[in-house]
Amino acid sequence: LDGTPEAIELLKEGLALAPRDPRLLHDLGMAYSNRGQWHAAAQAYIQAIELDPEYAQNYLYLGPIYEQVGDLASAERAYLRALQLNPELATAAASLASIYEKTNRIESAHRLIISVLEMDPTNTVANLTQAQLDYREGNYRDSIQRLEQLLTQDLSPWNRSIAASRMGTARDKLGQHEQAFAAFRLGKQALLEANLDTVQTGIYAASTIANIENNLDALLADRESHGMNGDPAPVFLLGFPRSGTTLLDQILSSHPGVLVLEEKNTLRDSLQEFVTTAEDLQRLVEIDEPSSDKFRKIYWSRVGEAAGEPPGSRLLIDKLPLYTAFMPVIHKIIPNARFIFAIRDPRDVVLSCFMQAFGLNEAMRHFLTLQDTADYYAAVMKIGIRSQQYLGDRIHVVKYETLIDNLETEARRLCGFLGLDWDEQMLRFHDIAKGRRINTPSYSQVVQPVYRSALGRWRHYEAQLQPVLTVLQPYIESFGYA
Repeated sequence: LDGTPEAIELLKEGLALAPRDPRLLHDLGMAYSNRGQWHAAAQAYIQAIELDPEYAQNYLYLGPIYEQVGDLASAERAYLRALQLNPELATAAASLASIYEKTNRIESAHRLIISVLEMDPTNTVANLTQAQLDYREGNYRDSIQRLEQLLTQDLSPWNRSIAASRMGTARDKLGQHEQAFAAFRLGKQALLEANLDTVQTGIYAASTIANIENNLDALLADRESHGMNGDPAPVFLLGFPRSGTTLLDQILSSHPGVLVLEEKNTLRDSLQEFVTTAEDLQRLVEIDEPSSDKFRKIYWSRVGEAAGEPPGSRLLIDKLPLYTAFMPVIHKIIPNARFIFAIRDPRDVVLSCFMQAFGLNEAMRHFLTLQDTADYYAAVMKIGIRSQQYLGDRIHVVKYETLIDNLETEARRLCGFLGLDWDEQMLRFHDIAKGRRINTPSYSQVVQPVYRSALGRWRHYEAQLQPVLTVLQPYIESFGYA
């Protein structure tokens, strides 16, 4: 079904007459998915499953929604259940193989994808996954050939975006930079033409970021850490997507005294309460200590749910790159919080965000054009820079390029900032990471030793980046990349 508002309304009218019809709920889930309304789509499929738990297609279509919001574990369970109900469902098996590849279970992915392609040689997800496996083995031309064939077919907007993005990445490896950029643009265009709902309001909306920036002075006015009730001080790992936060996550996670929460959105209650309107932000500016304490308790409850262990047993590092935009909010509610601020050459960051086929959650929809990507980067990092000026030694800056060139030195500096003893395991992060589930586009890079091939990649695309360099120039200069 298409995702037009008219189709959704018709399905809702049908459900008003037959509220327990699982096929209508399934169709509504499809319509919401085609609109990019992941939460509503998931609710429809889950209700359909409650009414008809034996219908494999509901699990098959629920899986990609979990993937879009970064919940690979739930996606895997959905695909496994679909296959239990219908072992001949090739797309469920192919999707499961794709999860195996994304979680670095390469041998399992290979075995499964071979059987899927024997069953259905034209299966889109199977061919996308095989192309990615070819890429990871250095068979870039084989990957491109398979993806070019796929792109001649009638693909969904999301699959067309993935195919084009992966082809661009393979062409980049071969030094075919003009063709690579054309492929990245093709991938974004597929999503733009899909008429997905765009987010104009909400936590990650540009208007929200602007409101925070306008209230930054009041939010960052110095606060004493009184009334903290002995709560440990969290450390937030932030920056911007594609700035090296996943690499830092894996290095820090290799220390036995550290617990890194990977993008669990533990602050969602505070953010939903205080940041979506100017009036809400004013309430935060005027917040009293009992109210702050209430939201701190909610935060630590979320941390406990996500961590599976009591706060304080290990040093907590809460990682979510775009929390940079909310540093003033965090400081207002948790004044003893500290921050690791990951930075990278802004030109490489914006280029890399444009290259990726991110799941289209509320934040990643800002990366569908190069101009929007640069504008969003500037809005977020302006808050980061101004917060750094206020918070001083509560922020530890890590440059991606320096980390790559001097891993041990930078890792030791991090330990010093965090009050941790040095541990040699931090240098073997790539071996330890192979046993972890990594829910970011860097999943295949951080299981390798550090490499320099991504440094200065923007130089190959300087002509294509020219329209946004004026926007980025203040940050290029501020971070020392001029």
